Parts: sequence; C-alpha cells; structure tokens
Amino acid sequence: MSQPEIFNLKLENGRITFFHKTKTFRQVKKLKSILIFNYVILISISIYFIISHLIKKNKTITDILFVLIVFLAAMEFSLIIAINIYPYLTGIYYISAVITVIPAAVFIIMICLTLLFPAENIGRFKLLIFFLLVIIIINIISVFILKTAGTIEIDQSLSVTRNRAALIQAGLILLSVIIVPFPLIIKMRYTSFRRIRTTITYFLSGLIVSYILFIALYTAGLNYYSMPILTNPLIPLPVLLILVFTSHLIFNLKKNDFQKFYKLIGGYTLAFIIFFIPVYFFIELYDSYSQIQKGGVYIKSSVIFLYLVVSYRLINPYIDKLRTGKLQDLLHAINKTLMPVNELKKFSDMDTFWAYITNDNFQNLKYTLGIQSAYFMLINRKENIFQFTYGYGPELDFQSIDGSSEIASYLISHEGVFEKSFLISNTSIKKINRELLDFFDNNGIEISMVFKNMSDNIIGFLLLGKIEGNKSYTSDHLAALEIFRIKIQNLLITGLILDEVTAEQVAEHDKIVVSTVKKRIIPEELSSIPGIRISSFNINNSSYGGDYFDSVKIASDKTALFIADTSYSGIDSALAGMELFSILHSRTLVFNSPEKILNTMNQVIKTSRMTSSFTKGSCLIIASDGNYSFANAAHNHLLIYEPGKENFIEIETDDIALGIEMEHRYSFTTGKLKEGAIGILYSDGLFSTADDNDENFSIDKLQEKIVKHSRETPAVLAREVYSAYASSEGVKEQLKDVTFIVFKKVKIDNEQH
Repeated sequence: MSQPEIFNLKLENGRITFFHKTKTFRQVKKLKSILIFNYVILISISIYFIISHLIKKNKTITDILFVLIVFLAAMEFSLIIAINIYPYLTGIYYISAVITVIPAAVFIIMICLTLLFPAENIGRFKLLIFFLLVIIIINIISVFILKTAGTIEIDQSLSVTRNRAALIQAGLILLSVIIVPFPLIIKMRYTSFRRIRTTITYFLSGLIVSYILFIALYTAGLNYYSMPILTNPLIPLPVLLILVFTSHLIFNLKKNDFQKFYKLIGGYTLAFIIFFIPVYFFIELYDSYSQIQKGGVYIKSSVIFLYLVVSYRLINPYIDKLRTGKLQDLLHAINKTLMPVNELKKFSDMDTFWAYITNDNFQNLKYTLGIQSAYFMLINRKENIFQFTYGYGPELDFQSIDGSSEIASYLISHEGVFEKSFLISNTSIKKINRELLDFFDNNGIEISMVFKNMSDNIIGFLLLGKIEGNKSYTSDHLAALEIFRIKIQNLLITGLILDEVTAEQVAEHDKIVVSTVKKRIIPEELSSIPGIRISSFNINNSSYGGDYFDSVKIASDKTALFIADTSYSGIDSALAGMELFSILHSRTLVFNSPEKILNTMNQVIKTSRMTSSFTKGSCLIIASDGNYSFANAAHNHLLIYEPGKENFIEIETDDIALGIEMEHRYSFTTGKLKEGAIGILYSDGLFSTADDNDENFSIDKLQEKIVKHSRETPAVLAREVYSAYASSEGVKEQLKDVTFIVFKKVKIDNEQH
C-alpha cells in the first residue's frame, strides 16, 4: 500500500498533519528531533562562550559585547526549541515578537563589536554606537508597545506571516548583516598591523562562507522541502560558525591564527564525517538487510567498535599533522640554522665571538623562514646603549638605541618573542605609544626578542622584519621563534661560561668546567613565598656532573621548584645543566604550570646540539594557599606528609626522561597542602650512602625524622635529615650528589621563620 501524499501542516483537534509529498510522520518527527538536538548543542556552546569570555583575564569591551550577543542568541535558540515542541506558543504575541526582534538586535550589536575590534576606545565611536543602540530601542518599542507597523505573527506551521511588520524586521536584519563586515574592511585597509590585517581577512572569509551557507540552507529548505526557517534543522550550522569565528577573533589577539584554526575545523569535520556517517547508515540499514536475530546487538557493537578504532588510527596522524605539522617543519628549519656549541671554543676574544654567532645563526633566518630583515642590537654597558652589531635588510633609521629610552625600556620589559600587534593586546589603540609604533613602522620591524644572561641581565635584542611574500607571522612562527630565542640564549650563555672557564683552565679541564657550572647555576637558597617555607641542602660529591636544583618565583604568591639528575658525564652534564638553568630562568612569566616547563625543556634538549644525553627531572609549582601542581620526568616521586596521619603520600606522575621523545607531552597532578603539611623532593644520592656496616640511609629513616620533627620549621627538618644522613656515611667514597628539598605550609598571617 503506497504512502498517502500530504500537502499541509495543520493543528486540528489536537492532531498534527504534515504536508510534504515525501515526508511521512516519522520523517517529520525525526527532523524535529534533529532540530531540537542541534539547538540544544548551540545553547550548550553559547553557555561555554559566555563563561569563557567572562572569566578570562584582560577582558575588553568586545568580550562584553560578544557575551551579550551570545546571551541573546541563546534566548532565541531556546524559544525556537519551545515553539517546535509546543506550536501553540506562537499564539502568544510576545513570543513571536521576541523571536523576530532578537536577530536584528544581535547583528546591530555585532556591528558595534566590529567597530571596536581589535582594541578601539569606545569614546571614538560613542555617537555611532549610541545611534545603533537607539535603533534597537526604537525597534523594541515599535514592535512591543506602539505596534505602528502592525503585529508580527508566526502561524502554527512556524512560518512568519508576511506583513508590514515582518518585512520591516527582515529588512533591518538584512541591512545589519550586510553592514557587519564593513568596519573590518576599513580597518584592514588602514591598519599598520600586518597580523591584524591577516586575521581580519580570514575572519571575513569565514563570515562570508557562513552567510552563503545560511542562504543555501534556507533556500533549499524552503523551496525543496517546504521547511520555513524556524523548522529547518540545518540552520544552526551557519549560526554556530558565526559564533565560533567571532569568538576566535576576539578571545586572544596574541594567539589567534585563523589559517590554522580553519584547517583544524576542516580536519575535525572530515573526521566527524568519516567516524559517524558510515556508523549512522550501518545502524539504519543493518536491521533491514540482516537476517541474524540473536546476538545482533553484539555484532553491531563489534563492527562499530572495530570501524572506529581503525578509522581513528588512520585519521589521527593527519589531524596531528594539521595541528603541529607546520610548527615541526619550522622547528626543523630553525634547528638547522644553529651553530654547534663546539664551534664556540674557537674564539679567544668576544668581538670575534659575537660576529661569528650572529653571522651563522641570524643570517640563516632569511633562508629557512623567509624573514627579510634582521638586526641584532648588543648592549654596551659602559655607555648604556644598544649598538647595531649585525643585520641584513634595508638600512635602519638608527645605529644605536639609548638604554634609558622608552623604546629600549619597553622592548626589554617583554620577555620572549614580542610581535608588533601585541602593542594593542593589553591596551586600547588610543593609548598606544606613538613613538614606539613609529619605531616599528618606520623600520619595517615586526618582531622583537630579548636575550639575557644567567644573572637575568640584558645581553641584547634581535629585531626581525616581515616574512617573504608580505605574509604575517602565524602562531606557529611565534612558537618556533621562541624556541630559536631560547636556543640562541643558551648558546650565548654557554659561550660566556666557556669563555670564563677557558680563562681559568687547568689540567683537569672537565672537572673545572663542571665545578664552575655547578657553582654558577645552583642557588645558595630557594625562593620562599608567603605561606610556604622552603629549605634544602646539597652535597656536591661529584666533579663530573650530578644534581641541579633551583627555584623561580613566578608570581608574588607562587614559586616553581625544580630538581634534575644531569647524569655524570663531564662537560655533557654541565651543558645539560646550563640548558635547564637557561630555560627555567628565561621564560618565568609564561611558566604557569609544571608540564609546560618540562615540555619546553624536553623540546630544547631533544633538538640540542650542545648535548646528546637525556635528563631526569621533576617540577613543582606551589602557591601561598597550598595549591600545588607536580610533573615528573622519570625522577623521584613527591612525598607529602600531613600531621596526624600515619603514612606518607607519594605523588606519582611517571613519565619518560627529558630529551628522549620530541613530541612527548608531560602530564601533571594537582593537590592542596593543609596547614602544617610537609612536602619533600630528593635525589637518588640521598639513599645511596652506606655506613661501615653497609647499612643504607633509608626512606624509613627519612620518614621517621620528618614525623618526629613535623612541628618544626623546614630549616630544622633539613638540619635533622642532614644529621641523620651524615651519621649513615661510612669511609667509602660517595659518588652521587645528594639533594634534599623540604617545604611546609604555614599560616600567612603568622609565618614561621
């Protein structure tokens, strides 16, 4: 029996009849379920956007406007779900009116957002923004109160009745949609920030694609399936794209990279299609064609599981390539530019050293990354100026920069790689220092990176121009250049240390190098913070390498503790220690979690030309309130003791040693110390000693001492553990270094000292 044709959708006597030639009741019900599901997803994503933009640091007016846009959009989505479930709600005038008024308000606010992007001062456009807000208010009054153009009606088929009021709303929405890109087009033409121009270009491309997709889906749904816009289950897709693209545009000006972002979206979309479309059709068609009655669920589950596993194994490498492939290529190119450390030993005077290192390492940026100009400014401490030492590209307007000038002070104050668009990341365009902007613009400078020595004193900075083809720097370029900066800084520091060692060289060269390096990089005391007291002791038993431990205060209420075993391989161990020191002290402001520290160290050590060895280490970041995070690279576990408890807690985050696998990413664990709780980091040497009876200082003896003196300060605990360790030493020579770090959570208001 053939399916009857249905030509209308009506609500009669509580029953719904549907009117498309090919749509059965089941099909319509399925489409409605898909529509509701899609809008629920949209609402969930909207909530995520609202929370993420509200809690982010350094919020701007564009974030507030975007939150308002997303909030209104979420209201719209909720109402659309409501009227699809309960069509009789369209009989309530205010619901129909709100559904048609919100899109106009959203796109008018979107115009305000594009006017203020990337960091415009609201006062510059206050009259225009006021005019746009007045339009919204007038529109609301005319629709809800005066009703001068008539009333907006949505019938129970969820079609908007064509009358004067509906046409006015449609016209206002269409006009707003058309105007949205124009402020960005004007900014793209007149801004001097190349990276901002690229960002706007890619955003507008995505916006236009979203518009075209919306028109195509709306037209197809209306003309081929008789679905008005409010019942079309695919309309949420272009709306989602607009929200996602806008969020990416404004969320983080320093890190947004639309080219990479679009590739990832395309990759994930393709993965979704490959994963789920075949699974969907398999489930739909299985029951129709399969003759198997018993065990069908198990067969379907097994087939789906195997398909997803195989698909994931095939697709995942391509997704990883999209995510990190460009960065890995850039890192490989940068690694080829760096001069091997053994070449540094050729030079006996610093002038030759600086000339050689700049010629070899900076010139190659032109051939590997396509950077068209580079200028290295070296500090002259006697005259307090930065002098142009080496470079290539167009001639600069200057040959030196006063060390006390505002330009020098600003460049020095930013650690890491600084890109010109960062000038507006934390301030409005109106507040930008014009002298600084002119310095960048007049000399074609896009990048500045600072180099410091082991004492955190400035060595100089490198200025880079545009990339070949007038391209802007992407996030991958900036990440690769940060690795380049760290490695160059390592080379500079290594060269300085080796120069000092050469001047003091004696017969036992390796021992001198190791001892000198250890003396320079191991601190006399660790950095305590309010609420956390720290103490330690170190016994230097080896002249061939051993332990390196250190601390870096990364905020007024947060410090990072680091401990590593660099092995006992002479100069190789010393060089590894210097690399770890340089990394730990060169990126203090961006190290906010221990796994980031280990990831950076792993990447640098793996690609290093200075050393081929790997290193065991662990890192702990602890705050004044007792919150801590811990990451481990094959080193000893963190021990925690809380007074009143019998057992110690071992914090285990086992991972491979640093320098073994380039793409490895370290994990971390978090916790919180209660008042009086004690934490311990230690090296292998602590338990490698033995007395004359061949009895070791054991973990049990250590724990016994900690429990016995748990009410004491870390200084007392360190002294007691040292005494117990010393009493276990015999006459046999100890070959391993001993490092012991103890920290304790105390009251901030009444700290123990």
